[in-house]
Amino acid sequence: MKDDGFLLIDSVISLKIMLIITTILVPTIIHLNHVDKQADNKLEMLRSLYIEIQNSEDQDDFLKSERYFIRGDEICEASANRCIKIK
Repeated sequence: MKDDGFLLIDSVISLKIMLIITTILVPTIIHLNHVDKQADNKLEMLRSLYIEIQNSEDQDDFLKSERYFIRGDEICEASANRCIKIK
């Protein structure tokens, strides 16, 4: 029974290490999930925009379509609140 103090300290240290790992990993996983969803949305819009540009005969046809509009240096999707900067 002389090792009871060591087992208590060892358990407390293990618990603190697990808490530190959990408090760092959980927010990181949530942030990475959010970034992944944003990247998927942007990629989906870029793909549909590319297909739309390739299907239009010239720039006037693309500008006349009601699906996208140009605002400053961005092309925005009319149905959603998503914009992509253009050069």
